[in-house]
Amino acid sequence: MATIPGDMSSQIPPIVGVDDSQTEVVKKQSGRGFPYEVSFTEVLEGKEEPASAAKSAAANAMGPETIDIPVDWEVTGDKWVSVDPSDDIYEYISSYSLHIAHLNPWFDWKLEFYNSQNKRFQFFDRTGDFYEVACGRRGRHDVKYNSDLPQIEFVRIWV
Repeated sequence: MATIPGDMSSQIPPIVGVDDSQTEVVKKQSGRGFPYEVSFTEVLEGKEEPASAAKSAAANAMGPETIDIPVDWEVTGDKWVSVDPSDDIYEYISSYSLHIAHLNPWFDWKLEFYNSQNKRFQFFDRTGDFYEVACGRRGRHDVKYNSDLPQIEFVRIWV
């Protein structure tokens, strides 16, 4: 079987038992008013919460207290990066991949991540724009967006 140049299928953790009907996509606007999309693709095995519990978790994550955690997430070249357990963000996000949004006609960049806690996150790129994701379930989420400087500088978390 031939591979497409830039194919990253061998470097992405496998998604087990998920089909397109299980992918949730939400269209949003960034902090500067530009369109972006958030997707939830995979529930970590044994970690799925009932829908009402997921909604409650997302609502509780909207509290007024936030923390800003500096990160230095460069474009990963289609590779996944495991967050170092000594990094402050590790408590909330265990791994990520920041790469070109392959075969996507609307968005240039895709940030994928696995969350360890159900929180509301804002990812700030180097332009100062931000992209919000309210995680009601633990698993694999992604943000597709456009940016001249897509690297993520810090993450704001509602605690």
